Amino acid sequence: MGITNFSKGIASYGVPIYGAYIPPIIGTYYHVCPGSATIINTEGKQIVGSSGNSGLTPEEPLDSIVTAYGKCVSGAGDGIIVWGYGTSTAMNTSYLSSVLAWSKSFITMVGVTPPIATSQRARIANASGSTTLANLITVSGNDNSFINLQIGNWGSGAAALGGVIVSGVRNYFGNVHFIGAGNTTPAQLTGSYSLDLQGADECKFVDCTFGVDTVDADGSQAATGTIKFTSGCQTNEFVNCKILTYYSYASAICGAVHHVGAGDSITRSQLFKNCTFINFKTGLPTTTPPLSLVVGTAPNNGVILLDNCTMLGYAAYDGTAANDRVYVTTPASNATGGLAVVTA
Repeated sequence: MGITNFSKGIASYGVPIYGAYIPPIIGTYYHVCPGSATIINTEGKQIVGSSGNSGLTPEEPLDSIVTAYGKCVSGAGDGIIVWGYGTSTAMNTSYLSSVLAWSKSFITMVGVTPPIATSQRARIANASGSTTLANLITVSGNDNSFINLQIGNWGSGAAALGGVIVSGVRNYFGNVHFIGAGNTTPAQLTGSYSLDLQGADECKFVDCTFGVDTVDADGSQAATGTIKFTSGCQTNEFVNCKILTYYSYASAICGAVHHVGAGDSITRSQLFKNCTFINFKTGLPTTTPPLSLVVGTAPNNGVILLDNCTMLGYAAYDGTAANDRVYVTTPASNATGGLAVVTA
């Protein structure tokens, strides 16, 4: 899995070219091989990830993304390759014992796994079910890329609420599955989320999945949402994404998208394009679904745009008449052209 079979590698305009799913970078890639005790390469050599390895080759991989992140230089265009090796969680999961504070910029982290959008097998998770983390990664750095990964909080403690917090700008997420509060114990966690945007701007999420469809992981009868806009979010985009929930109650304060705070959680446009919102537990919308896909305090200036999106298992896009900040291209009024504001 080196650069190529050429003796000195191959490059395009000075940028090294790697194999499938591995984007070119200008810095140094570090290999991460979790669960490496059972991995044998094609030459019969056992591959063991270690914090003492260089991480520069597949034969000398590091043991976790934390070690690899520590080696990356902010702004240098470095990268991290997370191996998705085998089908067992022990062979494809990089475990965290504490929240990873990602403050560096211009780093690319990519999982070597098929880009299937849901339950990818290049995974990042808390060290065990008993390892309670408020969230897994907090991205305050700028201009980073995260590709082909599953980031899931499976902690059983009541404080294991969230998946990923993003406060930086111009960060890209492609084919990432975000999971917050994924453990069935306890269920219905108050304030849980899979993604929380806190002042994020110009971030883009493409072919991503948020939440799960098997447990009350992102639901509570208190205010919550699979995707949360907590404060000062400006221009962010979600393209071809799936937003999953498993709600069983008709509540006006829990939904797939939650804009939090006293009207300033979003200050500009948040675009959802070609996205699918599905609430699995209630089945068809006629079986007492949650009242609203979007919930929360009405923003003062920002808007949520739903362009060519589909929802199932929700009674309305926005169930609060006072909000008037959710706009859809379908099904309301698109026949006459333009956007229509959604009211209760």
